Amino acid sequence: AAVRGYENATKVQEDPCDACNDAKPDHVAAECEHVLCKKCIQRAVENATVYGSIMCPVVADSSQQCSGRIMDDVYKKYVSPGALKHMENKKNWLPAECFLKTCPNQGKRGSLLVKRGTTYYVCPRCLVRNCWTCRAIHYNMTCEEYMVKLVADLDAGKLEDPREKEKRYQELVSIYQQDVVTTTNEFECSICFADVEPGKGIILKNCHHKVCEQCLADTAKNSEKAEVQCPCLENGQPCQMAVLDSDLRACLSKEGYEALQVRSLREAENRSKEPAFHCKTPDCRGWCFHDQNVELFECPLCNKNNCLRCEEIHEGMTCAQYQADLKRRADNDAAARASLNFLEEMLRTQQAMRCPQCRIVIIKRVGCDFMVCTACQTQLCWATKGARWGPGGVGDISGGCRCNVNGVKCHPTCTTCH
Repeated sequence: AAVRGYENATKVQEDPCDACNDAKPDHVAAECEHVLCKKCIQRAVENATVYGSIMCPVVADSSQQCSGRIMDDVYKKYVSPGALKHMENKKNWLPAECFLKTCPNQGKRGSLLVKRGTTYYVCPRCLVRNCWTCRAIHYNMTCEEYMVKLVADLDAGKLEDPREKEKRYQELVSIYQQDVVTTTNEFECSICFADVEPGKGIILKNCHHKVCEQCLADTAKNSEKAEVQCPCLENGQPCQMAVLDSDLRACLSKEGYEALQVRSLREAENRSKEPAFHCKTPDCRGWCFHDQNVELFECPLCNKNNCLRCEEIHEGMTCAQYQADLKRRADNDAAARASLNFLEEMLRTQQAMRCPQCRIVIIKRVGCDFMVCTACQTQLCWATKGARWGPGGVGDISGGCRCNVNGVKCHPTCTTCH
């Protein structure tokens, strides 16, 4: 009999790998008893979206992935240190999904990743804003307003009988499952007032307004916001419903649709109230929210490691080594010269400072005025752009910024450097 969770068990010796049906297996999974080869275990780790949770890669006949897990003490034997480090970087991210029923990411937990502490996110597939707090989509309402309305509707009996609701739901599902709902009768477009032939108009899924394809495409192209609003009127007032991604995809060219997606991501990044950072790889669309103490951003799109301290990519080098190399290359390398000019401009405008100990350039993104140099660990005061303490180290007020000595702040703009 096979011994679960052990290498070289009888089952391992007799059967091929259950995942690839080819290679000789090396392990029997403890939870599901599938036999797996080393390469399939390595691939499962590389494809994992959640830190520490490695699912068995075997896919059943019903196309459902096995629910068993590979224990961490097992997969660590088969993967490289680099793969383990890559997985370690995912521990601050959580698996998510889109809550829009027509979105390809709906119901697929793990199809999206969100940073811990995120309250909302925009799905990159349908561009709809999802509320992570209450796991719902609610336009023009806060979470509290949404819950109050939901409870009020329940108390007032506004929600239908469960059987009627299920019937209407199935009718809507049959409509929403279509990529786009086209008009079957001729109608007059309320935007351009032209007579639209059957099949040439679109019934917007969110609000059921009818509009011709050209007017909807023009609305999307001319929209000031990435979230395109329905161009029709409702009781004499502009409709407040957003146009769904599937409707936009039906009327826009491939280039126009991609441009709208890029604009949506850029808008989400620019409007964020949380600290955000955009990947420094040229033309890369990757960006992230980050906490004050995070110093490295591994871009999920280009897989480059961005240093958040000096806002550059310098893999294999410390900040000090990179900045020294930058100066050496600046005379003959236009890109290096541009990076050096960026750092000098940040210094000139007081948006960066040099560590008084090792002289590397440090950029503050968020937080209080107390900082620590990542290169030499010197404690710094951002307000005075110098050392926090005197030459004697922590507690030496003979030098440094002398903040709060005799109750006097070190600088009028100081926001706590102690």
